[in-house]
Amino acid sequence: MFPIRQLLGTAFGLMIGLAAAMPAMAGSFSANPVRLTLPAGANSTSLVLENRGDKPVVVQASTASWRQQDGRDLLAETEDLIVSPPIFTIPVGGSQTVRVGLMRAADPTREVTYRLFLQEVPPPPVDGEPGVAVALQLALPLFVQPVAKASPRLAWQARTGADGAIELSLANEGTAHVQVVDARLAGPDGTLIAELSPRAYVLQGQSRSWRVTPLRPWTGEALRLTARTSGGDISAQVAPVR
Repeated sequence: MFPIRQLLGTAFGLMIGLAAAMPAMAGSFSANPVRLTLPAGANSTSLVLENRGDKPVVVQASTASWRQQDGRDLLAETEDLIVSPPIFTIPVGGSQTVRVGLMRAADPTREVTYRLFLQEVPPPPVDGEPGVAVALQLALPLFVQPVAKASPRLAWQARTGADGAIELSLANEGTAHVQVVDARLAGPDGTLIAELSPRAYVLQGQSRSWRVTPLRPWTGEALRLTARTSGGDISAQVAPVR
């Protein structure tokens, strides 16, 4: 199994902004779905990998617990999940079903979050052929829903940065994650002031902020936000912070 510390550098960011309906591509293999959810009471889920390349591909799976702190994603080794099969070969044009099992009970009140890593194992180098084999990998989110109904509860704020940028912050005070795909900020008259595409997750009980260059100067008036999220389109007032 690949140690988590080796995966942190490149794997984690690959999948963080993809919508659930879109298959994820890594080199010659794809995964579908790209966001895994276990309802309370369920102890397993599955996904399908397909090899669309011209050579067989060997893939190794590993898992990590996933939390956030001060706007950063943190991963740790976990024994909460088991993956079957943990390593496999997908032939050209073939597919492989991968099952992920939960080895613990769901939390009573809050969502628990993990990452499933799918790591390509590159073939050994061929004598006389130049180049370096690049191992590609995917990092898929896995959400275990609590026994009680869970949902995000979002609070937005905005302030003016020292360079005139808008510092937009989001606090998720709920019990489940949200993924913000993109957002638009408008003034009281509906004039577009700024837009951004963070494609970022904010886990339950966490917060995140972004610096956005406005399309026109913002003088601190109230803002109206519209956004696409993993839970659907939303509209909210943004409280300006002086």
